Amino acid sequence: MQYGDGRIVCGICQMTEITTPDQIEHARQRVLQQLQAVGFDYIPQYIAVSLADQRTLQKRLGVGRNANSHGFTKTLIREVLGQGKLQEHSIFILYGLPRLQFMGVLAHELLHVWLNEKQLNDVWGEREIEGFCNLATALVYQNDGTPLAGVLHQRLAQDPNPIYGEGYRKMAAKLQKSGWPGLIHEMQTKPQSALGKLIRFTDRFV
Repeated sequence: MQYGDGRIVCGICQMTEITTPDQIEHARQRVLQQLQAVGFDYIPQYIAVSLADQRTLQKRLGVGRNANSHGFTKTLIREVLGQGKLQEHSIFILYGLPRLQFMGVLAHELLHVWLNEKQLNDVWGEREIEGFCNLATALVYQNDGTPLAGVLHQRLAQDPNPIYGEGYRKMAAKLQKSGWPGLIHEMQTKPQSALGKLIRFTDRFV
């Protein structure tokens, strides 16, 4: 089958395509379970996940560091009387993806949400952030274990992109060395000291 944007999808992939709100919700819960199982303590339940066409995503691609070729995360911060600042997250994923690939993209975007909630997105480099989020994609593929998962995982591991591919390989090496608990701890603690240095450096020149 060929979609209007030119993409060609095989019949097997089309059979598992995510198209309905119920399918999106089921996939979201499955991905959240996998992320929580390796130590991600808090990812909000109130996240809007929507399918988007190629044109909609193209308008968002390259805006900030939360864009990739199949998905985009938008986070709005607003003041609520009596509650302080609240973050509202929206995830857009390209329509027509088979279920496994959809879950891989969703896992990547959910880690962007986690980074935003932890206020870590502005203190790590883009390569580290995208590589870290790609670890969630790899986790979904590794847990699935099907031939398609193997192909998608290999494509991820061999991606020549200097941000997404090299970032993934860098963070995968850290994961292999430290495990999920160690890497999650590092992501949450190292930027705080880096931010402190940045503040002190700025104060010196004010």
